[in-house]
Amino acid sequence: EQKNRKQGRLEAIESSIMQAGLDIGLGVYFFMSVAIGMVAVFAYLMAKMPLLGAVPVFLIGALLVPRMLLKSMADRRQLKFTAHFADAVDLIVRGVRSGMPINECFRVVAREFEPPLGEEFRLLVEGQNLGWTIDDLMERGIRRLPTSEYKFFANVTQIQRQTGGNLAETLANLSNVLRERKKMRDKARAMAAEAKASAMIIG
Repeated sequence: EQKNRKQGRLEAIESSIMQAGLDIGLGVYFFMSVAIGMVAVFAYLMAKMPLLGAVPVFLIGALLVPRMLLKSMADRRQLKFTAHFADAVDLIVRGVRSGMPINECFRVVAREFEPPLGEEFRLLVEGQNLGWTIDDLMERGIRRLPTSEYKFFANVTQIQRQTGGNLAETLANLSNVLRERKKMRDKARAMAAEAKASAMIIG
């Protein structure tokens, strides 16, 4: 059981590294974590703080700070991916309506958009060329970018392939849903920022 817990923690760290968009192994991650912990201790001691506090400072620097950094990087990456995802879906819709194969539409998105959005579609194209199924590739993509928008896209395309129907129309409807979600999320974010600013003024 202890071995399973350790394996689970290592897999969670690997997942966090992948979601942050970093191409490093666990060895590099742990080395950097120790380095951050040592820098934190050095700064702590340079401030002439009690020696007894060096151990918790090291643990915070080595364990907590790297995880916070990974989460921050993953959050920014997901926001960047989501920001133009509806535009990418629209581009696919236009391509499908003009008679382009879906894989070629993915290739256009990969070329027209910056990472991580363009990069993710490039991986879809390359994976299909290597014989992977689109479902497997999107499942791997969702592990890298676990956004609800990507999950919607994967589910919609999977259902459409199973049931048939007009792919362009299905994706056009999805694009409208994604834009409405983004509009609501941006509005909520603006309201939260306004409330925070008001609280600071009152305080």
